[in-house]
Amino acid sequence: TDSTKQATGTDTAATGTDDAAHERGVILVTFGLLLIPIVVFTALAVDVSSWYSRATELQRAADAASLAGVVWMPDLTKSSSDATPVLQKNGVVDGVNNMTVSMGIGKTGVTSFEVCVTDNKVKQFFGVVFASPTKMKRCATAPKRTRSTKLSAPEWKRRSLCRKRAAKPRAC
Repeated sequence: TDSTKQATGTDTAATGTDDAAHERGVILVTFGLLLIPIVVFTALAVDVSSWYSRATELQRAADAASLAGVVWMPDLTKSSSDATPVLQKNGVVDGVNNMTVSMGIGKTGVTSFEVCVTDNKVKQFFGVVFASPTKMKRCATAPKRTRSTKLSAPEWKRRSLCRKRAAKPRAC
């Protein structure tokens, strides 16, 4: 082949005619092979962002319900009955749409109220092909705040205020 190159004075590698015939369609094959992981990663991104959104919704519902119910603690029945409508306003109903709700005394004691919301079958778009249904649980505990007692001023300050305001300092 070297003798034909020298005789004709042409080099097929320099002109690209021989290589171009072998490389025809390479871009199409490369695009087809790269399209599969791109679609898989896009599907994963859509599912993960959907799960984060759902987790935020469940946490928001649990937070609101625990704050609504804690005012009646240690009466668990009244706390639960006040928390249930708040959960319903946030789209969470126990036993409907694979939802489970548990309410009880929080870990910090009798004066705290805990609400746990579980979605037993979180919505999946593309993950259905790759994974089984996902379960998601979010809990919130609200401590009951007692009214703070008003602290009186120190004795010396109280006496000086009495002297300035009252005609009789010993009457304070």
